[in-house]
Amino acid sequence: MKKLWTCYLFLKTTSIFAGLATTSLQEIDEFHLGPQEVYLIRHGESFFNVHKVNGMHVTSGKSEKLPLTEKGEQQAIALGVELAKKIPLGTEIVICSSTALRAQKTADLLLHELSRFYQCERGQSYEGLLELSQGIFEGLPKDAKYMDEVNKWAALSAADKWVTPKVSTGESFREVSQRAFLALDKIVNEYKGKMIFVVTHNVTMISLTYLGCGYTPFTLSQIPGSKLPLLEYKNCDLLQISIEKPADLLHIKFAN
Repeated sequence: MKKLWTCYLFLKTTSIFAGLATTSLQEIDEFHLGPQEVYLIRHGESFFNVHKVNGMHVTSGKSEKLPLTEKGEQQAIALGVELAKKIPLGTEIVICSSTALRAQKTADLLLHELSRFYQCERGQSYEGLLELSQGIFEGLPKDAKYMDEVNKWAALSAADKWVTPKVSTGESFREVSQRAFLALDKIVNEYKGKMIFVVTHNVTMISLTYLGCGYTPFTLSQIPGSKLPLLEYKNCDLLQISIEKPADLLHIKFAN
């Protein structure tokens, strides 16, 4: 598998996801700027992360107006406090996000915390960084009709899961990875020389991780019912992407 970039996961606990070794953020003494380091962060806990209707969770998807819960705000503040202990003084920082309210609010809270110690800039918000679309099911309970579509998707091979939307009117992992990849390329080239934090979403980060690790329909299992590599980002988990040649990102072709 050809890797587009190197991925390091900094989660709340040390574990293994998708074959990548992960490290607790508390175990890292200091972050250092490499050739180009980008840190992706999942937003803090949002309303739909915990809200239920008739005992059923509700689909968030690309929904842009979901607020953070009080816990989500505290998660973002706590992450900012923790990061401030790890970043060398004098570092110039930029914080970008998706256009979703939950990501923008997380970015703003991080900016507030880090601006106490560093020269920080609030970068742009990008639609390409939004969560995977759930189509007509967004904002609705995960009822029997929704689960029927998800179960049909689950019966597909891992290779087909990569290119097939979970629900018929939604997006596939590959589609999310492609639009997020383009947004990431813009960010990397716009803010060269700065430490870049990007607040985005769980499946968006998963899709970029799969893409970066070289997963394609040709490398994934063709067996019906086979699973994509296990990976989940919790609220305010952080993914470091190390890009050796950021200016060359767009010269790498997407896997079909």
